[in-house]
Amino acid sequence: MKRWGPLALLAVGGVLGFALAPYGQRVAAFFSCCPFRYVTGVPCPTCGTTRAILALRQGQLGSAFMHNPMVTALLVFGGLAALAWALAHAWGVPLPKGLVALERHWPRWLRVGVIVALAANWAWVFAQS
Repeated sequence: MKRWGPLALLAVGGVLGFALAPYGQRVAAFFSCCPFRYVTGVPCPTCGTTRAILALRQGQLGSAFMHNPMVTALLVFGGLAALAWALAHAWGVPLPKGLVALERHWPRWLRVGVIVALAANWAWVFAQS
């Protein structure tokens, strides 16, 4: 089984985000209320994602970042990764090994970094609400 690398995962996310962008208003209507926030009164780590996507769709990067910085960064870098992935394959350029294969066990610094980033994003979302 072929393993997916970080660049491939970001590329898939970028392509999906681009493909679903025209349906943003319909998605926003469907997700008008966060179930986690409805039950607990506290915003979830992904609160603001729909608003961030709609702002990105209109080219408002700053506004998108204010709604949810991590989602905005993932969408922007996902789009860039999709472009890099497509260009590398079109031109036959080999990608660096670290971008092609996602290691089975992440190093401790990476796991801690992801947890810190998630916690910082949640704190930002909570402070904005």
